[in-house]
Amino acid sequence: MSIGRDQDGKLHWFCEQSDVVTIEAATFLLRLFFYCNKRADSWKNTLANCLLGCSACVRSFVEVKCTSENTYFRVFDKDILRRFWSDFDKWLAKSAREALAKAGVTPRSRKTFAEAPAAVVYLMVSTLAALEDPDVVTLIETRYLPSRIPEWPIDPPAPGIIPLVVHDSRYVRRWAKIQLERSKSMTKDQFSNPYKRALDALIGSIARKDRSFSRGAPTYLLAWAPIQVLPFVSADPETVWSGMATLFRILPPECFVGSSKPLKQIDLRRLALGHLHDNAYHFADVLLCTSFLISKLGSSTWDGESDDYPKMVFDAVKNNPAFSKLLTLREITSERPWFLCWFAEYLLSLWEAPVFSDVLAKITGFMLDELQHERFQRSRPIVTAAAFRLLSSVARKCTTEKASDQYAALTLVVDVHSEFLVAVAFAREYSDSNWDSCREAALDLLRQLFTTDVDNLALTVADLANALPPVASPTTPNFQPVRVQLWKNTYLHLRANDWQGIELLLAVVSRTWHIDQLKKQAFTSSKLPTLTNTATRKTFDSTVDSVNHAMNIIRSGFLYSLSNYASYTSSTKILAFIQRKHIVQYLMALMFSPLEPLHVAAKGILGRAFDVDNRVDCFHAILDSMPDASLQGIVEVLDSFNLFAPDITEACSVSKSLVRCMTDIIEVMCNRSNGLLLNPRHVLGGLVVLEDQNDLQLATELPKLWGLLTNAIAVIVKRTPSWASYFDTDSMAELMRDALIFGRELLAERRCFESAAAGTSGQSFTDKSPKRLSKIGKRMVECLQNVLLELTRWFRLTDGELLHQSFTLLQSLLDCFMESCIPPSPAALTKLTKFIDDGRSNDARSVHTRLDSFQLSRLEEALGMFDDEEIEIISRQQFAESQMKRTDFITQTKVAKLNLRLKPDISQLQRTILSWNYCHDGPDPPTDGQKPTLRRVPERFHGYQEYREAFEPLLLYEAWSEIVKSKEETQIELYSCKIVSRELTDDWLHLDVSIDEAVKTDWYLGDTDVVLLRNDAGSKSIMGKASGFKRTPLGIQVTIRCYVVNQSSDPGLQANTLWRINKVFSLTTLHREYAALLSLPTYNLSEQVIKPRLVNAPRFKTSDVKRAMSSYQVNEPQAKAILASMKTEGFSLIQGPSGTGTTLTICGIVGAFLSCRKKAAIAIGPAGPSSDGSEKLPPKVLVCAPSNAAIDELAKRLMEGVRDSHGVRIFPKVVRVGADTTMNIGVRHISLDSLVELKLNSKENDTKPTGTEIAVLRTEIETVKRQKLRRQEQLAEFRDNASTCMILEKEIQRLNSIRMSLSNQVDQLMDKQRSDNSTLDAARRKFRHNVLNDADVICGTLSDTGHEELEQFEFEMVIIDEADQATELSSLVPLKYNSRRCILVGDPQQLSSTVLSPEATKWGYNQSLFVRTQKHNPAAAHLLAADLTVPESSEVQTAKRTMPEEDESARPPRKVRKTQRVAAQSGKTSKKAVKRPEPPASASIPKRSRRKDNTSK
Repeated sequence: MSIGRDQDGKLHWFCEQSDVVTIEAATFLLRLFFYCNKRADSWKNTLANCLLGCSACVRSFVEVKCTSENTYFRVFDKDILRRFWSDFDKWLAKSAREALAKAGVTPRSRKTFAEAPAAVVYLMVSTLAALEDPDVVTLIETRYLPSRIPEWPIDPPAPGIIPLVVHDSRYVRRWAKIQLERSKSMTKDQFSNPYKRALDALIGSIARKDRSFSRGAPTYLLAWAPIQVLPFVSADPETVWSGMATLFRILPPECFVGSSKPLKQIDLRRLALGHLHDNAYHFADVLLCTSFLISKLGSSTWDGESDDYPKMVFDAVKNNPAFSKLLTLREITSERPWFLCWFAEYLLSLWEAPVFSDVLAKITGFMLDELQHERFQRSRPIVTAAAFRLLSSVARKCTTEKASDQYAALTLVVDVHSEFLVAVAFAREYSDSNWDSCREAALDLLRQLFTTDVDNLALTVADLANALPPVASPTTPNFQPVRVQLWKNTYLHLRANDWQGIELLLAVVSRTWHIDQLKKQAFTSSKLPTLTNTATRKTFDSTVDSVNHAMNIIRSGFLYSLSNYASYTSSTKILAFIQRKHIVQYLMALMFSPLEPLHVAAKGILGRAFDVDNRVDCFHAILDSMPDASLQGIVEVLDSFNLFAPDITEACSVSKSLVRCMTDIIEVMCNRSNGLLLNPRHVLGGLVVLEDQNDLQLATELPKLWGLLTNAIAVIVKRTPSWASYFDTDSMAELMRDALIFGRELLAERRCFESAAAGTSGQSFTDKSPKRLSKIGKRMVECLQNVLLELTRWFRLTDGELLHQSFTLLQSLLDCFMESCIPPSPAALTKLTKFIDDGRSNDARSVHTRLDSFQLSRLEEALGMFDDEEIEIISRQQFAESQMKRTDFITQTKVAKLNLRLKPDISQLQRTILSWNYCHDGPDPPTDGQKPTLRRVPERFHGYQEYREAFEPLLLYEAWSEIVKSKEETQIELYSCKIVSRELTDDWLHLDVSIDEAVKTDWYLGDTDVVLLRNDAGSKSIMGKASGFKRTPLGIQVTIRCYVVNQSSDPGLQANTLWRINKVFSLTTLHREYAALLSLPTYNLSEQVIKPRLVNAPRFKTSDVKRAMSSYQVNEPQAKAILASMKTEGFSLIQGPSGTGTTLTICGIVGAFLSCRKKAAIAIGPAGPSSDGSEKLPPKVLVCAPSNAAIDELAKRLMEGVRDSHGVRIFPKVVRVGADTTMNIGVRHISLDSLVELKLNSKENDTKPTGTEIAVLRTEIETVKRQKLRRQEQLAEFRDNASTCMILEKEIQRLNSIRMSLSNQVDQLMDKQRSDNSTLDAARRKFRHNVLNDADVICGTLSDTGHEELEQFEFEMVIIDEADQATELSSLVPLKYNSRRCILVGDPQQLSSTVLSPEATKWGYNQSLFVRTQKHNPAAAHLLAADLTVPESSEVQTAKRTMPEEDESARPPRKVRKTQRVAAQSGKTSKKAVKRPEPPASASIPKRSRRKDNTSK
């Protein structure tokens, strides 16, 4: 018995302080109460001490008595057990009374219960037998009971407190109610037998005293014998029902239905409902009991009742005058009084009942009609608000459970009261403060109803899409019509300055931002072959019409309402309105809408708030001022698009709008001049910490935004081909093109996103490891996998421009994967590899890609960088070198050869040049270590390595001389610039630089221009290469790459520092010559370049020579040179001093080539409409010269016509490549750019220039701004004059409207300009290829021939005029097109090529390929002589053709001929030799120019 004592000596047998064994043992020992002996008496005393010492043990003991009946007392008879517990309770009551007496609390003493032990008092009120003791009842009535006893358990309350709530004593009732109000509602398990007996005793006592109380309850209640009548229970109805209301709150639901356990005898449900007719003060408590009852039972309230019974209950309440008194007599202190809120619980309990619609109509009619009488004037707002909240709860439940019947009932009710609902929400008569709560309820109801309309609309659109094929058995969607009258009334009554109404419209209409008018062609019956039933077809088409009509209703007055708000509200108030929760998200969604009324309305609000005009400025303002909400809005937009677009039939317009807006946002965030992500002082820059860290976490939000963007691109790429069948080709091509361009622009800003997310914007050189990709960066690259996979679908497109854009995006994606060392997904690699295999397959059954052989080779080369076996990603140069090392050149893979031939890695040249110190003096380039070894250029090389080792150092010396020469220029264009951002990748430092000051209009930086950055003091400088140039309204943006080996080589290029920038020189020619040096091993003529070998000129019959002379109108040496050039593979040398007809000879060679071309050239670039390369292209000849003057003269002569092998003058299609500014005016009309512009001008299109129109509109906007400012000043001046103020306010509103209209026009023109520019670029790209494709002869300087546009073709013949004046490396540039023959024309007796570097000249860098090749076999050169003969007539030519052929034996001996050739080679002539005549004055003799001419990029 001593088990369970604590430190104070108290026993704990039943509470939490005892263990399970103790509790079970004490429960089992309760059987000892049956016994009467000393040990049993001792146990009883110990038990009494336990219960009288711990309140928690008393509470647990009450529970133990119930549980033991099913365990240790299960074998006893129920009557025996009932008597046992009755005696037990009497003993407990006696023990409690004795304990109270021991504590001094007796009827004769003055002590209160506060002075008695808490456990003793708790045991007293926990035992019903104690309340039957008159002395205990007297003590309760006369002694003070503390309202709160800390030691007492709260839940559940003591059973004896239940009857005390209706005690005669007001003081006792109040104390009991306080105890019950602290308790929660009891569960079925907690409501055990002691509570049941207490409740039975209470109900029985009341019924015995007041027979009217049993109205509605079973009649046998009064005859139930076991009920003990408690004398202290009051019979006053007000007291009774007040106590019953307190009890109903805590009783479990099982107590209220008489047919359910545990109480069969008492039907509290009928007891409460039966008293709703009572017209007395206690009606409120009866109604409260009913409210508790319905909230606990729900629909079970009406079990077993007739269908009309619920309506009878409502009528009892409605018709009871006592209910009206609640609204008139009682002071309503709450905005939501319970006697009105109970209607919602009552209505929802009838949700599934047949009478729901009738009851809903009765309730709303009662509250919105009858209770709107003037006698309820004070309570009208509260009643109306309760009615609106009731309807809102019904609307929410209809939405949640998709209850169509209830939704129809709600629609009928709302239609009846729509006028009143809209009036309360928006009318001026309800703008008083008393109606504030009601107006909020009305707005909430409208939001619920409108949201339901919008959601049903979106659901129907999705169902329509899901009903289309390939669904086997489509079902027609059930479209719920929108509430037309409610929408119309809302737009009609909405006041201009009602911000709450505007907020409501924004919240609802913004949910439809992505839903455009459904296109009939996407949903017509012709698209539904599975719908064989005619009625179903008509219903389906009718649903499409209904949806479109509903969307028109929803948006009909939206633009007008928001425009009015923007016009009639000050910018300060609008800005405060925008800062409200979710408003930015609503506006952001509307800005993305493809529907003009929606995005124009949103732009008008933002424009007024931030005083901006066009769309991109709106995005900049909102992202700048509220970045967290703006980013969240963009994320939500992309989320909804990614959910909507994949499943809808077509989403072309919303996709186009998404691309348009995201292009603006990327410009705002990543603009190199003022991009928010590049601004370290802005929160989006990643360094500024927000006050609320939960608002925006860039480390998660920006990568999430990136992921959603890439997913949106993947969706567009995947779904656009399926959408294309519903629209015209031009509009779909425009969408697809813009999406691909946007994808490429987004990829270009990946590093910007990554830096901002990682918080590294503007960090210094040592802030991070430059060569490692961050975890955020890796996740961002992984997001591109889906885009790459979906993009493979587009390589079967037939449109050449889309194929070009797709392949360009593919290259960008693969470059991104290679740079980040993350391999593409196996699925993407498999698809791309299959494209390559199918493209090279001759199997007709293969689905061939539309990629041409050039693109396939590029793709194969890119995929080859990803080593599947070792999961290692290598660079292009490493890949090419690895391919080169596998075998000799003959067995190299085609991909490696093509890569080395056309796109060698020239980064080493850039590294070397950009590492030089610009301030270094001297003829030698600056070096950190050993000076480069120079060697004389020999006549022959042993191999390519020796060739490269000889020429590469000399090329660098020439590059340094270019820099030295630039220092000598007196007029240097120097501008101030600011570094906006910097990013370090490997050893390259990428700088974004902005130039804000005015620059010359013709000042431009190309991708090959080298610039110099100096600090303001001029003490530090560094050279860099321009890699981007863009003119914007805010200034010029330049991207510069600097080579930074270590920290010491960085002169302090930090963000926000000021520098001076000037152009040094162009790398164009050096790039092309260095590329030719690297690519030489892959050339067809490489061996003859490294080890020159010239074959002797072939012999021709005299008749062939004469025929050639007659046909080409040339002399004999020229004719032989022409014939030999056409027969000789490899190099042919034609030596002709000035006046010997070199130009005429070249024209003859071109004519001979065009006459005998029999097969088509091989096109490895896009072939116009047939971009798969199946169209055969005509063979071409490439004619070039080292100077612009020389090639212009050749082009002019070729343009005038050449003669073919039959003597017929033909006019070849000649195209001059290069910059127009460097050409002679006489040939500019055949330049590539001029021919393209000619085609563009002749093409019928609407791409008219819009820049002027935009400038005019901007000027008008500024004028309107000034007028508005003047009106505002006048308004402030005449503030006291009401009539003048009204006129001025209207004028200001008119000016606001004009400004909004003008800004919308600017946006439209800017979108058109962007689209036109893309269209123009596509057309220009197509026409450039067509012009080159159609050309017979392409002319250009040696440097011009290295342009990448010519890489699409291979030329069978290359002719280099003035080859003796070209450096050897420049002569290698045109040889990269794999020509089988190259004709070098020149005169080595004239001056050699111009080289700037004296040191390079010293080692033979100025020697031409012509001279070095001729040294191998001087006799092989074809010598031209001056033509002094008069052209023969046709008769003479005919007579000569009849003469016998010249006998070869009549020619001089071989030795004599050799002597003549040597003499001619040495420049010595005999006395009989004819002196070289001077050219006529009118002849155009090309001027000898510098080796490096001013060529275009």
